[in-house]
Amino acid sequence: MSKTAGREAEKATGILEVPQEEVEALLRRPPEVMALLFVTPTCGQCGLLERALEAVLPALPPFPVYRLWVEESRRLVERFAVSSAPTLKLLIRGEPVHTWFGARTPDDLYYMIRAYLPESLLRAAWEGAAPADPPA
Repeated sequence: MSKTAGREAEKATGILEVPQEEVEALLRRPPEVMALLFVTPTCGQCGLLERALEAVLPALPPFPVYRLWVEESRRLVERFAVSSAPTLKLLIRGEPVHTWFGARTPDDLYYMIRAYLPESLLRAAWEGAAPADPPA
């Protein structure tokens, strides 16, 4: 996926493309939950993982997901020991709790991400409403 196409997709999906400096600043006072998606422009598997993640996000409580280009995010690549693309890191209070390498199905992502989300976030998101069905 090209960077231009990635920026267009960001508007519709909620996956935000930001420079590493912005993520580093966020990590000084991290949100309860966030995810980092490390990609490269010519990676076919990156597009597959991103599309699966886009399918899953509406069925989960809201949390920020940041797309980072590996070539432009060397400090974060090193900090989080990213060894291949795509890599998806789920962070709770700024600490990685799970890492996915390569493409995943929407069902796999949904159940794995949901398993790591704090109960308080799940409760707050679904208070008074039935939980969303997992993505098809």
